[in-house]
Amino acid sequence: LERLQAAGHVEEVLELAKGCKRFFELGVCERPLGFNRWHRGRVVLVGDSAHAMPPFLGQGANQGIQDAVCLAGQLREIGLANLDTSDSAKMSSAIESALAAYTAKRLPPVALLGLESGFLGQVETLPGPGGALLRD
Repeated sequence: LERLQAAGHVEEVLELAKGCKRFFELGVCERPLGFNRWHRGRVVLVGDSAHAMPPFLGQGANQGIQDAVCLAGQLREIGLANLDTSDSAKMSSAIESALAAYTAKRLPPVALLGLESGFLGQVETLPGPGGALLRD
């Protein structure tokens, strides 16, 4: 409650908080934008494991689905189902190429959404009357 008061939250927020028995501080986790390798060998990251972003645009599940669709498309493009499994070097090279293409296609849009979501989160959580004026 003291932290809310010190941050200058409006009286309605303070009154609501006074009625609470417990408080939880929840952090917002993001992946650094420079983390641009989403696979190692045949292990591939999709969704929040590859690019966690702030929740303020509600894009987490949507981006995970788009990752999966993109990854499937890249694997289909190299003809994964028809690759000659007896030539492991050629197969590994083709898969590596598909996984690199997946990352290259998905990194720019999720990086932009992450920045936009982070900015919106900063605006939405501004404290005090000035924050309310800007936010509302």
